[in-house]
Amino acid sequence: MSFALSAFRLTLLLLLASCTNTWQQTSEPKILRQTGLSAPVTLPGWEGEDFIAMRQAMLHSCPRLSRRALGKTALEQKYPERLNAARWRDICAGLKDAASPQAARHFFENNFQALALGEQGREIGLVTGYYEAELRASKTKTATYRYPIYALPDERDLDLTRADIDNGALAGRGLELLWADDPVSVFTLHIQGSGRAVLPDGTAMHIGFAGKNRHAYYSIGKTFGAEKLLPSAQINMDAIEDWLRQNPSQAARVMQTNPSYIFFRPVPRDPDGIDGPIGAYGIALIAGRSIAVDRSLYPLGVPFWLDIPAQSDIPAKQQFAVAHDTGSAILGAVRADYFFGAGPVAKRLAGAMIGRGRMHILLPTAPLQLTGR
Repeated sequence: MSFALSAFRLTLLLLLASCTNTWQQTSEPKILRQTGLSAPVTLPGWEGEDFIAMRQAMLHSCPRLSRRALGKTALEQKYPERLNAARWRDICAGLKDAASPQAARHFFENNFQALALGEQGREIGLVTGYYEAELRASKTKTATYRYPIYALPDERDLDLTRADIDNGALAGRGLELLWADDPVSVFTLHIQGSGRAVLPDGTAMHIGFAGKNRHAYYSIGKTFGAEKLLPSAQINMDAIEDWLRQNPSQAARVMQTNPSYIFFRPVPRDPDGIDGPIGAYGIALIAGRSIAVDRSLYPLGVPFWLDIPAQSDIPAKQQFAVAHDTGSAILGAVRADYFFGAGPVAKRLAGAMIGRGRMHILLPTAPLQLTGR
């Protein structure tokens, strides 16, 4: 993704594999079943939404939506007159003028329809969560900061495994983008696919996915289960990180059972001033508004409505969200990964997010009624 990757709670097999910022297109197109159009006002939770926040999230997508060519997803093929660049230019121009909460609400209600989504007879799908990994790092190697975060090497080096690279195969070639103070944090960064590096002077540097080696991802949750390193009921991200830090003599070997290796690049600040990682859509992710979806089914940049019941640790999510990201394990018509932001609270919430619920996509109406009154 570009780069979403879920945090976990249920099992690492599900959640460590959930959403990696590198999109891998499925070999066969999926059959998307749309179950009917309705007015947005009928959506559960519509009355309580923050329509200014909805407007801002939608406008964040507008520069790219307004110039993108019509794609080949099932949705775009069915609704080309609603999803072409000219239509989005009209939508975005009208939305800019709808600057008050009431005007924004009326604009969405007058100019969008909600399309209920389903697949193979199912309307209930899975919504997981992800966050931006955060670690301490330095631009220079010291006794404290000695674990490299590498930039993308030459093509000939992409056959190297994690073990090869950990053992110095790329060392001393000027590929060290940063040096971290903890190898487990670097491994977590690889799982997330992007992150925020806090430098010794307190400033933060966003780093994003630049590429990966040619080896497939393998969840170390499987390793923990197969080797009985933790009881199966305790296999979650926090427990795995704690175990790795408490068992440094075994940590490298266990992490190297995942041969996949991620390389990074510096990410410039978003022009809209949003302090988030860059998703597959090429713009910064917005905490609480950006989601990752199946890119073979949906064009990025388009708005969705989530209807996810409350969980023990997370309130119900009946809200507007925008597809700003994708991931190799985010597959299916009713499947999303919800971006919680950065830091320990976001990490905890992302790990707790295993929701099952409904999704709608918000399509521009035809013809448009460009009024925000």
